Order: sequence, then structure tokens, then C-alpha cells
Amino acid sequence: MKEKGNKKTVHGLSWQFADEKEAVYADYLASEAFAREVASNNLTMGIAVSSLIAVISFLGIFDLNSDYANISMLPVIASEWVYLFLLLANLPKLFLPLWLQKHPQAAELEIRICFANLAVNAILSGFTLYTTQEGSSYFFELVLMMMVICVFPYYKAGHGLSLVALSLLMISAIILVNHVQVAWQDAYDLFLFYVIGQACIVLRRYWFRQSSWYNYILHQANGTLFVAAGPMN
Repeated sequence: MKEKGNKKTVHGLSWQFADEKEAVYADYLASEAFAREVASNNLTMGIAVSSLIAVISFLGIFDLNSDYANISMLPVIASEWVYLFLLLANLPKLFLPLWLQKHPQAAELEIRICFANLAVNAILSGFTLYTTQEGSSYFFELVLMMMVICVFPYYKAGHGLSLVALSLLMISAIILVNHVQVAWQDAYDLFLFYVIGQACIVLRRYWFRQSSWYNYILHQANGTLFVAAGPMN
């Protein structure tokens, strides 16, 4: 970093003071370039989330046909139907992001589509309670689903919290409707998991913004060096 008078030059870009740097950073976060970075990331991560949930569903169906499988603790809805619905709900989500990668749309539209897909999975995560077999944990598959939903994509402020709230409300409603007796420690651990999930969303947002910003600065600096070098003989 070089200082020129009252200006600071960082990687070929100049700012008057720290507040001007913050203003440039804020402008970048509101720019189409950053929105495109988010859309590209979430399309890829959306494929990863749907793929993992589809695998969980397929393995769940396979497990139900095992000789070692126990009966369901909540036979109100058959476990097979829950897994099948999860599988059918996520298979199309593998092809839509792939199609959008080959046929790009407006960045905000792609971000909203990805968020809608993730919101559906956050709601469906509660229904995994119906797949619990005797002697098994109520929340294991829910934790698996919400872990990948919280960790992989980038969420705008408030969007990640809404997904956590959707999952928590759905699992709470199913517990109350079915009069499920949940041990205090399990309920407490589930609450802690949602808190940690929200923390992961916040940290992921911070890390993504910083890495995207530094890549942008590096790209701008490389462009400045290329222009300064001029045509090669």
C-alpha cells in the first residue's frame, strides 16, 4: 500500500480515507457484479444441496427395505412416502440450476429461484421426523439436511434466518400435532443446532463477501497493470 498525499493506493485503486474505502465496498456489494457472483455460487451450491438430500432420501428408502429396519415411531405418514417425496422434490432442482448455468437469467431472478428451492427443503426437513425408527434419534436427518442448507449457499441478511425459522416452525408444529415426547436434552440440543446453523450462515456471508471483494480488487489491479503495460511489441 502506497500513500500519495492524503490518498491511499491499494492494489492500484485509490481512496481518500477509510470511509471512502467503505463506500466503494458498499457500492460493490450493491453492484450487478456481486449479484452475479452470488447467483453463480448459489446455483452451484443449490445443486450440491439437492444432490445430498436426494442421496439421503435414496439411502433412506434403501434402509427401509433392510432386514435390520425397525418400525416407524410415527406411523401417521409412511416413511417411504416421506423419502420418496424428498427425492422427487429434489431431482428437478438438479436440472433447473444446470439449465440456468447454460442459459443465464437476471442475477436477482436466479438468486430468488435458488432461495425458493432451499426454502422448500427447509420446510420439508421437518417431515423427516416421520421417518424415525424405534431406537433411533428423532432429529438426525433433519440436522443433516439443515447443515448443508446453512453452510453451502450465500444468503442475504434476513434470508438465512427465515430458512432457519421455517425449519424450526415446521418441526415444532409436527411435534405438537403428534404429541411427540421429546427429551429435554434433545430439545435443548436441537435449539443449539439452529443457533449454530444461523451462526454458520452469518460467517458464510462474511467470508463470501470478503473473498469476493478481494477477488474483485485483484481483478481490477490486474486490469490496471495490463493497461499500464501497454501493447507488447
